[in-house]
Amino acid sequence: MWGQLFMDENKRILIVDDEKLIREIVARIVQKRGADFIALSGGKEVKQVLENNAFQLAVVDLLMPDASGWDIVKMIRDDKNNSNIPIIILSGTKISSEEKTKLLQEVNAVVNKTTFSLQGFEFVLDSCSIL
Repeated sequence: MWGQLFMDENKRILIVDDEKLIREIVARIVQKRGADFIALSGGKEVKQVLENNAFQLAVVDLLMPDASGWDIVKMIRDDKNNSNIPIIILSGTKISSEEKTKLLQEVNAVVNKTTFSLQGFEFVLDSCSIL
C-alpha cells in the first residue's frame, strides 16, 4: 500500500506491520500530519524499499510471520540513507522490562497495541519531533 504523494516530499514514513488495520490507522494519522508513507505487510520488501527511499520515521511491528521487528530495525540501522531515523516499535504482546530496555537502546519508542490509542500514538509522534 502506497500513500498519496504530498507537496512536502521530505516527510516520508515507513510502516511495517502484518495487521492491515494497524497499517491503515497509522497511515491515516501520518497522512493527517502531511506525510507520505509506504506501508508494508511484512519484512520481505523492506530491504529493497530502504534502498530506494529515504524516510524520516519508521513504525515497525515487533512480531510478524516473516520477520521480527529486530530484523527490520537492523536493516534500517544498516541502511546508509535511513540509519539515524527515529523508529517506533509496535507490539501486540507483553514485552518484558529487559526486552523493552534493550529495544529502547535501538529505537525511540515502544507502543503496546493492546493499549493503543490515537491520542497516545499522537503523543509518541510528537516526542519523535518529526511530524
